[in-house]
Amino acid sequence: MSTPKRTPEAMLARLAFYRSHEKFPDADWINRELPTPDEAQRQKMNQAVNDFIDFLNVLIEQGDTEPEEFKENIQGYVDAWDVLHYSTDEIDFIIDVECAVMRVVGVDCSELAL
Repeated sequence: MSTPKRTPEAMLARLAFYRSHEKFPDADWINRELPTPDEAQRQKMNQAVNDFIDFLNVLIEQGDTEPEEFKENIQGYVDAWDVLHYSTDEIDFIIDVECAVMRVVGVDCSELAL
Protein backbone atom coordinates (compact mmCIF):
# COMPACT_ATOMS: atom_id res chain seq x y z
CA MET A 1 0.00 0.00 0.00
CA SER A 2 1.56 3.28 -1.05
CA THR A 3 1.51 6.46 0.98
CA PRO A 4 -0.73 9.17 -0.47
CA LYS A 5 1.09 12.17 -1.90
CA ARG A 6 1.40 15.06 0.55
CA THR A 7 -0.03 18.44 -0.31
CA PRO A 8 2.47 21.26 -0.86
CA GLU A 9 1.38 22.76 2.46
CA ALA A 10 2.00 19.45 4.27
CA MET A 11 5.41 19.14 2.61
CA LEU A 12 6.38 22.66 3.67
CA ALA A 13 5.24 22.01 7.25
CA ARG A 14 7.23 18.78 7.47
CA LEU A 15 10.33 20.43 5.96
CA ALA A 16 10.03 23.24 8.52
CA PHE A 17 10.04 20.59 11.24
CA TYR A 18 13.25 19.06 9.85
CA ARG A 19 14.85 22.48 9.48
CA SER A 20 14.20 23.42 13.10
CA HIS A 21 15.78 20.33 14.66
CA GLU A 22 19.35 19.19 15.30
CA LYS A 23 20.16 16.72 12.57
CA PHE A 24 23.41 15.29 13.94
CA PRO A 25 23.02 14.69 17.69
CA ASP A 26 25.74 13.03 19.75
CA ALA A 27 23.72 9.83 20.16
CA ASP A 28 23.60 9.34 16.39
CA TRP A 29 27.38 9.61 16.15
CA ILE A 30 27.71 7.05 18.94
CA ASN A 31 25.27 4.71 17.17
CA ARG A 32 27.40 4.98 14.04
CA GLU A 33 30.50 4.30 16.15
CA LEU A 34 32.08 7.50 14.84
CA PRO A 35 33.85 10.31 16.68
CA THR A 36 31.66 13.35 17.12
CA PRO A 37 33.02 16.30 15.14
CA ASP A 38 33.52 19.65 16.81
CA GLU A 39 30.59 22.04 17.10
CA ALA A 40 31.71 24.17 14.14
CA GLN A 41 31.74 21.16 11.84
CA ARG A 42 28.36 19.95 13.07
CA GLN A 43 26.92 23.41 12.43
CA LYS A 44 28.36 23.29 8.91
CA MET A 45 26.70 19.90 8.40
CA ASN A 46 23.38 21.22 9.75
CA GLN A 47 23.66 24.17 7.40
CA ALA A 48 24.26 21.85 4.43
CA VAL A 49 21.00 20.03 5.19
CA ASN A 50 19.16 23.32 5.83
CA ASP A 51 20.39 24.61 2.47
CA PHE A 52 18.97 21.45 0.88
CA ILE A 53 15.66 21.99 2.70
CA ASP A 54 15.59 25.60 1.48
CA PHE A 55 16.17 24.33 -2.07
CA LEU A 56 13.19 21.98 -1.75
CA ASN A 57 11.05 24.78 -0.28
CA VAL A 58 11.74 26.91 -3.35
CA LEU A 59 10.75 24.05 -5.66
CA ILE A 60 7.50 23.54 -3.77
CA GLU A 61 6.72 27.25 -3.77
CA GLN A 62 7.30 27.30 -7.55
CA GLY A 63 4.83 24.46 -7.96
CA ASP A 64 7.37 21.79 -8.90
CA THR A 65 5.87 19.09 -6.70
CA GLU A 66 5.80 15.98 -8.86
CA PRO A 67 8.24 13.27 -7.75
CA GLU A 68 9.86 13.05 -11.19
CA GLU A 69 10.50 16.81 -11.19
CA PHE A 70 11.88 16.56 -7.66
CA LYS A 71 14.19 13.70 -8.65
CA GLU A 72 15.60 15.59 -11.61
CA ASN A 73 16.13 18.79 -9.61
CA ILE A 74 17.55 16.95 -6.59
CA GLN A 75 20.00 15.04 -8.78
CA GLY A 76 21.26 18.35 -10.18
CA TYR A 77 21.58 19.75 -6.66
CA VAL A 78 23.49 16.71 -5.43
CA ASP A 79 25.77 16.71 -8.47
CA ALA A 80 26.72 20.34 -7.78
CA TRP A 81 27.17 19.89 -4.00
CA ASP A 82 30.68 20.80 -2.81
CA VAL A 83 31.76 17.93 -0.54
CA LEU A 84 35.37 19.02 -0.03
CA HIS A 85 34.65 20.34 3.46
CA TYR A 86 33.53 16.99 4.85
CA SER A 87 35.01 13.59 5.66
CA THR A 88 33.57 10.51 3.97
CA ASP A 89 31.71 9.59 7.19
CA GLU A 90 30.26 13.10 7.41
CA ILE A 91 29.15 12.98 3.77
CA ASP A 92 27.46 9.63 4.35
CA PHE A 93 25.68 11.00 7.42
CA ILE A 94 24.53 14.14 5.58
CA ILE A 95 23.20 12.01 2.72
CA ASP A 96 21.32 9.76 5.17
CA VAL A 97 19.64 12.81 6.70
CA GLU A 98 18.89 14.26 3.28
CA CYS A 99 17.36 10.93 2.22
CA ALA A 100 14.91 11.26 5.11
CA VAL A 101 14.14 14.80 3.94
CA MET A 102 13.63 13.57 0.36
CA ARG A 103 10.94 11.15 1.53
CA VAL A 104 8.91 14.20 2.61
CA VAL A 105 8.60 15.18 -1.05
CA GLY A 106 8.03 11.62 -2.27
CA VAL A 107 11.52 10.87 -3.56
CA ASP A 108 13.27 7.60 -2.79
CA CYS A 109 16.97 8.43 -2.63
CA SER A 110 17.84 4.95 -3.92
CA GLU A 111 16.59 6.19 -7.31
CA LEU A 112 19.31 8.88 -7.38
CA ALA A 113 23.05 8.71 -8.04
CA LEU A 114 24.37 9.79 -4.65
